[in-house]
Amino acid sequence: MVSSAAENPFRVSQLESLPFLFLSGTRETLLAKFAHHDCRGAIVGPHGSGKTTLLEELFQHFSVLGDEVCLVRLNDQKRCLSEDEREAISLADTILLDGAEQFSVISWRWFLLRLRKNQRLIITTHQEGWLPTVYECRTTPELFYDIVRKLDPTRISSASSCADLLARHHGNIRQALFTLYDEHCSR
Repeated sequence: MVSSAAENPFRVSQLESLPFLFLSGTRETLLAKFAHHDCRGAIVGPHGSGKTTLLEELFQHFSVLGDEVCLVRLNDQKRCLSEDEREAISLADTILLDGAEQFSVISWRWFLLRLRKNQRLIITTHQEGWLPTVYECRTTPELFYDIVRKLDPTRISSASSCADLLARHHGNIRQALFTLYDEHCSR
Protein backbone atom coordinates (compact mmCIF):
# COMPACT_ATOMS: atom_id res chain seq x y z
CA MET A 1 0.00 0.00 0.00
CA VAL A 2 1.39 3.40 -0.99
CA SER A 3 0.63 6.24 1.43
CA SER A 4 -0.33 9.73 0.33
CA ALA A 5 2.03 12.67 0.64
CA ALA A 6 -0.36 14.30 3.12
CA GLU A 7 0.07 11.33 5.46
CA ASN A 8 3.85 11.24 5.18
CA PRO A 9 5.44 12.29 8.49
CA PHE A 10 8.55 13.42 6.55
CA ARG A 11 6.68 15.88 4.28
CA VAL A 12 7.99 19.42 4.01
CA SER A 13 5.25 20.95 6.16
CA GLN A 14 6.19 18.59 9.01
CA LEU A 15 9.88 19.37 8.63
CA GLU A 16 9.17 23.09 8.70
CA SER A 17 7.18 22.70 11.92
CA LEU A 18 10.22 21.42 13.82
CA PRO A 19 12.22 24.00 15.73
CA PHE A 20 15.96 24.21 15.19
CA LEU A 21 17.71 21.91 17.66
CA PHE A 22 20.86 23.48 19.08
CA LEU A 23 23.69 21.03 19.71
CA SER A 24 25.53 23.63 21.74
CA GLY A 25 24.45 26.98 23.08
CA THR A 26 21.07 28.59 22.55
CA ARG A 27 19.50 31.23 20.36
CA GLU A 28 20.33 33.71 23.11
CA THR A 29 24.05 32.84 23.04
CA LEU A 30 24.01 33.14 19.24
CA LEU A 31 22.36 36.57 19.49
CA ALA A 32 24.86 37.66 22.17
CA LYS A 33 27.77 36.73 19.86
CA PHE A 34 26.00 38.52 17.03
CA ALA A 35 25.68 41.70 19.12
CA HIS A 36 29.32 41.39 20.21
CA HIS A 37 30.37 41.43 16.53
CA ASP A 38 28.44 44.64 15.77
CA CYS A 39 25.42 42.72 14.47
CA ARG A 40 27.29 41.05 11.63
CA GLY A 41 27.76 37.30 11.72
CA ALA A 42 27.83 33.97 9.95
CA ILE A 43 26.12 30.67 10.56
CA VAL A 44 28.60 28.11 9.24
CA GLY A 45 28.16 24.45 8.43
CA PRO A 46 28.03 21.76 5.75
CA HIS A 47 25.09 21.00 3.46
CA GLY A 48 22.04 19.70 5.32
CA SER A 49 23.21 20.75 8.79
CA GLY A 50 20.35 23.15 9.59
CA LYS A 51 21.71 26.55 8.55
CA THR A 52 18.60 27.50 6.58
CA THR A 53 16.27 26.25 9.33
CA LEU A 54 18.11 28.37 11.88
CA LEU A 55 18.06 31.38 9.56
CA GLU A 56 14.27 31.01 9.13
CA GLU A 57 13.83 30.96 12.91
CA LEU A 58 15.92 34.12 13.16
CA PHE A 59 13.67 35.68 10.51
CA GLN A 60 10.71 35.07 12.83
CA HIS A 61 12.65 36.37 15.84
CA PHE A 62 13.58 39.68 14.21
CA SER A 63 10.13 40.08 12.64
CA VAL A 64 8.47 39.75 16.05
CA LEU A 65 10.78 42.50 17.31
CA GLY A 66 9.29 44.76 14.65
CA ASP A 67 12.28 44.81 12.31
CA GLU A 68 11.92 45.10 8.57
CA VAL A 69 13.62 41.80 7.69
CA CYS A 70 14.86 40.75 4.27
CA LEU A 71 15.62 37.07 3.69
CA VAL A 72 17.46 36.31 0.46
CA ARG A 73 18.51 32.88 -0.78
CA LEU A 74 21.36 32.23 -3.18
CA ASN A 75 22.28 28.82 -4.61
CA ASP A 76 24.05 27.15 -7.53
CA GLN A 77 21.34 28.35 -9.92
CA LYS A 78 20.98 31.84 -8.43
CA ARG A 79 24.30 33.47 -7.66
CA CYS A 80 23.35 37.14 -7.63
CA LEU A 81 20.68 39.45 -6.26
CA SER A 82 17.72 40.58 -8.32
CA GLU A 83 16.85 44.26 -8.57
CA ASP A 84 13.87 43.68 -6.24
CA GLU A 85 16.13 41.97 -3.69
CA ARG A 86 18.63 44.85 -3.81
CA GLU A 87 15.77 47.28 -3.17
CA ALA A 88 14.43 45.20 -0.27
CA ILE A 89 17.92 44.96 1.25
CA SER A 90 18.37 48.72 1.04
CA LEU A 91 15.19 49.20 3.11
CA ALA A 92 15.70 46.39 5.63
CA ASP A 93 16.80 46.71 9.25
CA THR A 94 17.98 43.10 9.25
CA ILE A 95 19.30 41.13 6.29
CA LEU A 96 19.45 37.35 6.33
CA LEU A 97 21.48 35.99 3.42
CA ASP A 98 21.33 32.25 2.82
CA GLY A 99 24.19 30.92 0.68
CA ALA A 100 26.67 33.80 0.82
CA GLU A 101 29.39 31.58 -0.69
CA GLN A 102 27.60 31.90 -4.02
CA PHE A 103 28.88 35.48 -4.31
CA SER A 104 32.14 36.11 -6.10
CA VAL A 105 34.73 38.05 -4.11
CA ILE A 106 33.87 41.22 -6.06
CA SER A 107 30.11 40.74 -5.55
CA TRP A 108 30.64 40.10 -1.83
CA ARG A 109 32.66 43.31 -1.42
CA TRP A 110 30.08 45.25 -3.44
CA PHE A 111 27.33 43.86 -1.20
CA LEU A 112 29.14 44.83 2.02
CA LEU A 113 29.94 48.32 0.78
CA ARG A 114 26.29 49.04 0.14
CA LEU A 115 25.08 48.10 3.61
CA ARG A 116 24.19 50.87 6.01
CA LYS A 117 26.23 50.91 9.22
CA ASN A 118 23.15 50.18 11.38
CA GLN A 119 21.85 47.26 9.27
CA ARG A 120 22.12 43.85 10.86
CA LEU A 121 23.47 41.02 8.69
CA ILE A 122 23.48 37.28 9.25
CA ILE A 123 24.68 34.99 6.50
CA THR A 124 24.93 31.26 6.04
CA THR A 125 27.98 29.75 4.45
CA HIS A 126 29.84 26.48 4.27
CA GLN A 127 33.21 27.97 5.26
CA GLU A 128 34.38 30.32 7.97
CA GLY A 129 35.93 33.65 7.15
CA TRP A 130 33.14 35.63 5.48
CA LEU A 131 32.01 37.25 8.73
CA PRO A 132 32.62 36.33 12.38
CA THR A 133 31.05 32.93 13.11
CA VAL A 134 28.11 33.27 15.50
CA TYR A 135 27.05 29.63 15.27
CA GLU A 136 28.47 26.47 13.76
CA CYS A 137 25.88 23.97 12.56
CA ARG A 138 26.81 20.32 12.54
CA THR A 139 25.04 17.02 12.58
CA THR A 140 25.30 13.95 14.75
CA PRO A 141 23.58 10.58 14.57
CA GLU A 142 21.88 11.39 17.88
CA LEU A 143 20.47 14.63 16.49
CA PHE A 144 19.17 12.85 13.41
CA TYR A 145 17.59 10.11 15.53
CA ASP A 146 15.93 12.76 17.70
CA ILE A 147 14.50 14.48 14.60
CA VAL A 148 13.20 11.18 13.19
CA ARG A 149 11.51 10.33 16.49
CA LYS A 150 9.89 13.80 16.67
CA LEU A 151 8.54 13.47 13.12
CA ASP A 152 7.32 9.89 13.43
CA PRO A 153 7.11 8.61 17.02
CA THR A 154 5.49 5.38 15.81
CA ARG A 155 8.38 4.56 13.48
CA ILE A 156 10.22 1.43 14.50
CA SER A 157 13.72 2.69 13.86
CA SER A 158 16.82 2.14 15.89
CA ALA A 159 19.45 4.72 16.62
CA SER A 160 21.95 2.58 14.72
CA SER A 161 19.78 2.44 11.57
CA CYS A 162 19.43 6.24 11.71
CA ALA A 163 23.19 6.55 12.15
CA ASP A 164 23.74 4.29 9.12
CA LEU A 165 21.34 6.33 6.99
CA LEU A 166 22.99 9.59 8.02
CA ALA A 167 26.43 8.14 7.23
CA ARG A 168 25.22 7.08 3.76
CA HIS A 169 24.32 10.73 3.18
CA HIS A 170 27.66 12.00 4.56
CA GLY A 171 26.00 13.76 7.51
CA ASN A 172 23.42 15.60 5.38
CA ILE A 173 20.25 15.44 7.45
CA ARG A 174 18.14 16.98 4.68
CA GLN A 175 19.08 14.23 2.23
CA ALA A 176 18.56 11.52 4.85
CA LEU A 177 15.06 12.89 5.55
CA PHE A 178 14.30 12.87 1.80
CA THR A 179 15.23 9.17 1.81
CA LEU A 180 12.84 8.54 4.72
CA TYR A 181 10.13 10.43 2.85
CA ASP A 182 10.63 8.19 -0.20
CA GLU A 183 10.70 5.06 1.94
CA HIS A 184 7.46 6.06 3.64
CA CYS A 185 5.82 6.71 0.23
CA SER A 186 6.69 3.23 -0.96
CA ARG A 187 5.20 1.48 2.08
